[in-house]
Order: sequence, then C-alpha cells, then structure tokens
Amino acid sequence: MDTDSPTISRFEIEQPPSPKKNRRALSQTLTRVFSEDYKKIEGSIFDPRGERVKQWNRYFLVAALISIAIDPLFYYLPEVNVEEMCMDEDTSLKITLTVIRSIVDMFYAYHIYVRFRTAYDAPSMRLLGRGELVLDPFKISQRYLKRDFTLDLLAALPIPQVRFFYINLY
Repeated sequence: MDTDSPTISRFEIEQPPSPKKNRRALSQTLTRVFSEDYKKIEGSIFDPRGERVKQWNRYFLVAALISIAIDPLFYYLPEVNVEEMCMDEDTSLKITLTVIRSIVDMFYAYHIYVRFRTAYDAPSMRLLGRGELVLDPFKISQRYLKRDFTLDLLAALPIPQVRFFYINLY
C-alpha cells in the first residue's frame, strides 16, 4: 500500500468533484439520499431534485404563462358585423386560440402524469435535513390525489374551448 495517498474511511464523506473539472460526473451524482430500491425503479419514478424534473418544470412554467396570456383573448372573439348589424365571431382568432390552448392543455395533462411519478420526501425525515424519498408509486399517487390532483385536473380541462365552440352553437 502506498502510505502517501490519503485514505478515506467508509465513514468520511467524499467531496463531490468540482463542476469545472468534471461536469458529467457531477450531473450523475444523486441529489438526495435514496432508498436502496431506487435502482430497480429508476426509470419510472422521478427524483424531485433531478435534472429531468427541473427541466420539465421550466417547460411547464412557460406553458402556464402562455395559458395565462391566451385565456383573456377568448373575450375578444365577438365582433360587430356592420353590414348585417349583428354580433359575429372572429373565426380565425377563434381557431388560433383554440389550437394554442389545446396544446397548452396537453402540457397540463402531461404534468399530471409527471406528478404521479415524482417521489417526495418522507414527512418523518424532513426534520433531519436531506431525508429519504418515498419511492412507492401507490403512496405517491395517494398523496397527489389527496393534495393537488383536483386543481391540476381543473386546469387541464378545455373549458374555454368548449365554451366558445359548443355553447355558441345553440
């Protein structure tokens, strides 16, 4: 054995590599303390601090901002037809807004799927700092259904599209 090289006991914490030297190795390190079963379900359960979830949250934020900008424009659909002296709708704007809003609704639907597959911190472990993630799909689903599912489902419903396409026909 070489006596000059520093040895790390199994109880010492190894320092992660510097981001400048080995960026790929840093991105592959886990951000939380995981259960030993994580390797078995790595593809089906997402790490809430992982890059995939962070990137998805950025995309979803952009989609939500587009939704907020698009929804008030549905009230600009009615227009006055001067020749016939009646109210009409701007059909091209109606179709454009409906297509954009439908694409945003697909982002909301996929967000529901992501939320059903994103692990969360065990409530009993939060006091100790970086706790263990709950990786059981059933527990994740139950927690999401109890907390945020109703609001996410209402946000994903195509209410403006239905309102302006089907209710105006009658």
